Amino acid sequence: MGKFKESLKNYESEEYADLFIFRPLGHLVVKIVYHTNLTPNQISLLSVLSSLTAGILYAIGAKWSWIAAACFYFFYCVLDCVDGQIARLKGTGTKTGRIVDGVADYAAHFVLYIGLIVAMIRMKTSFPLPFFPESNISGWIWILAAAFTIMSHAMLLDHHRNLFIAASKNKNDWEEDEIDIFTQEYDRLKKAGTGLFERAIIRAYLSYTKMF
Repeated sequence: MGKFKESLKNYESEEYADLFIFRPLGHLVVKIVYHTNLTPNQISLLSVLSSLTAGILYAIGAKWSWIAAACFYFFYCVLDCVDGQIARLKGTGTKTGRIVDGVADYAAHFVLYIGLIVAMIRMKTSFPLPFFPESNISGWIWILAAAFTIMSHAMLLDHHRNLFIAASKNKNDWEEDEIDIFTQEYDRLKKAGTGLFERAIIRAYLSYTKMF
């Protein structure tokens, strides 16, 4: 239990599904890969590939493919916990690693919803509006609306969770510190003439942070 709690970002801020399902399963995966050369960023990439596979299987639109897609998406949810857990336990986290993890999350859900939209278009599925049984809205529009609301919720949740974690550590100026830390890292990489990828995601992250 001790090692498991060490692998968590912040026990009090964890969602119940993560805390009781995905992170315990992720901890089992961590035990398997701990002594390998797999990096947290590589695990993030594997999680995106798992979600991409789920999206493709959803797009096929068959009963068997939807069951398989659900399994791959479940595996994505586990791997999405593994990258951060192994980084914290091995002390291999980097300044840009957390950004990569966040980008991987959005990319994973993007390809998943694209698969669902393709499935709805191919199946020509439609659903009525609540309280308007005679209405007939295409299924892909519902999926698109769901994608927008869920991803907007995820952005707000991440922002306020970070504020909560910072407040629990008496870091009330967390946002300013965050901007300063990544600005300094960006300037360091630029001065050294290295890290084109890292600089690109830091710039994107800083723009994202300033939105709030």
